[in-house]
Amino acid sequence: MKQALALALVLGWALPLQAAAPAHSAPAAPAAPAAPKAANKAAAAASYQPTASYVAAEAKYQQIRSLQVKALDASECIRKKGCPSDESDMLRPLEQALLLKRELERQAAAGDRDAGYFRAKVSAEEAARFSEEGDIYTGFQDPAYKRSAGLAYERAARERDFAKNILVAGAVDLHPWSCMLYADLNLSAQPGVNNREAAFNTYYCAASGFADRGLQDLALAAYAGMLKTGHPQHPYTLDIHARLLNNRPENPWRKIEPTGLVRQPVAPAKHH
Repeated sequence: MKQALALALVLGWALPLQAAAPAHSAPAAPAAPAAPKAANKAAAAASYQPTASYVAAEAKYQQIRSLQVKALDASECIRKKGCPSDESDMLRPLEQALLLKRELERQAAAGDRDAGYFRAKVSAEEAARFSEEGDIYTGFQDPAYKRSAGLAYERAARERDFAKNILVAGAVDLHPWSCMLYADLNLSAQPGVNNREAAFNTYYCAASGFADRGLQDLALAAYAGMLKTGHPQHPYTLDIHARLLNNRPENPWRKIEPTGLVRQPVAPAKHH
């Protein structure tokens, strides 16, 4: 069992508690809007179609998540008496997940920004889980738990750095999903490291790219990140605010007459 767990760590094992949908994945077609302005924005979002490379990379990401869940189920089983499974049922899915990770890395190195984003997303999620594990161990006074917490934090930092490094090329190419995740990782960096400026700039990259694609909800999420990390009067913030929130309606519901500013004609005086 100890040898199996050691091999799992070599394979990059950081199992999720449950499968989750990607936080910044391309949206499905929205529901029917209630107002003309909402209809225009919804139509723009509905007209956006993810690229073939995005769909393929997302499918590999989902496979990795599914394999990690299988490995988690097997690891829980082999800890119990009478379990029909053995270590191979835990390691086999992890080996398959590792092959998919390496395939995404190969595609990212060849210039596929969507593959780089989803490979970085896997590492970002693993970093978050290791950090959570470290927080749990830190609450104990036993030196062994303290050492385990240090190892968990160290692994979280490695996964976070790996994700940021693989996202750099996408952020330079203004790939909005890469920019968004890169900004989120800068905000989740270890205490004492000030990455707010880098996060602000890449949130702007994400907000601009999502707005160009008509993905209003994702653009607003990136704009919220800009407000958290930058000055509200910064030119970047004003630019995104104007693009997202200052759009005039195409067809006002009713014409507004400036009656208060129109001087009424004076009636002629009557002579008796």
